[in-house]
Amino acid sequence: TRKESSAASDVYKRQLQDQIRWGRAIATLGLRHDRSSIDTTNRMLAARPVVPTEDSATTGRIGLGYVFDNGVAPYASYSTSFLPVTGVDRYNQPFRAQKGRQFELGLKYEPTGGWGFMTASLYQNDLENSLTPDPMDSQRSVQSGRQRLRGLELEAKAELTKRLSMIAAYSYTDSEVRSSNDRNQLGRPTLRTPRHQASAWLDYRFESVPGLQAGIGARYMSAYDTAGTYDPYLRVPALFLWDLGASYDLGLLGAAWKGARLRLTVANVSDRRYVSHCLMLAGSPCNYGARRTATATLSYAW
Repeated sequence: TRKESSAASDVYKRQLQDQIRWGRAIATLGLRHDRSSIDTTNRMLAARPVVPTEDSATTGRIGLGYVFDNGVAPYASYSTSFLPVTGVDRYNQPFRAQKGRQFELGLKYEPTGGWGFMTASLYQNDLENSLTPDPMDSQRSVQSGRQRLRGLELEAKAELTKRLSMIAAYSYTDSEVRSSNDRNQLGRPTLRTPRHQASAWLDYRFESVPGLQAGIGARYMSAYDTAGTYDPYLRVPALFLWDLGASYDLGLLGAAWKGARLRLTVANVSDRRYVSHCLMLAGSPCNYGARRTATATLSYAW
C-alpha cells in the first residue's frame, strides 16, 4: 500500500453568540467564521509536489426554546457546519471543505428539586462534498458523495444521594450513504459510525476525606464497518470498556492551593485488546485501539 498524501494544517475560528430571553421564551443565535490553511504533499507523484489549500466559511446556528413552570423546556434548532478535508484528486487539485446542515428537536427537563437534569433530542444531519471513489482511477477519490445521519440522543445527570452522582448517555444513529460512485456503498451505513453508543459514570465523594472523590465508568459501542467493501470479516465487533477516575481538591490543603485540582484517570482498565479499524483482509491497514492508559491532570480555576 502507498500513502496518497500527507498534510499540515492550520485552522482559525471566530465565534459570536447571543441569547435573548422574552418571558419564558429563549432564542439563541450564533455565527462562526472558520479559515483553514492546508499544505498537502502528494506522494503519488515522483516529484511529491506540495499543494496549498485555503478554505473559509461562515456558519450559523439558531435555536428557539420555551421553559415551562414544571421544568420542561422543548426546543428546536438549525445549524450549518464546515469541515476541512485533506488530500488531492487525480488532477492534483485539493479537496473542498465538507459542508453540513442539521435540524434538531428536543426536550430538556430540570426537576424543581434540582436533583438532576435530563435531555432528549432527535436530529438529522446532511453532509455534502463527501469523498467517494473516482470512477476513472480506483486509487483516487472525488467529492460527489452525500451522507445522511438521523438519530436519537438521551442524557441524564442525577444526584442519587448526597455523595453519589451519575451521568449517563445513549445515542442511536441511523446513517446512510445517499450518493456514492461505489454502488456497494449506496444505502449502507456510513463508515466508522456505530448504530448504538452508550456510556455511564458514577462519582462518589468521600465523607472521611473531604475533597476526594472517585468514580467508575463504562462505555459501549455496537459493531461498525471501517472498510468500503463492507466485508463481514472486516466488521469491527461491539466493544465494552471500563474506566476509573479519582480527583482531589487541593484547595483544602490551604488558601495558597485554592482553585487547584488534581485528577487521575485510567481508561480501558481491563487492558482489553481490540481492533479500532480494519481496511483489508491482508491485515496491514488494521490498527488496534488504545490499551490501558493512565492520565494525570493538574488544573487551576480562578
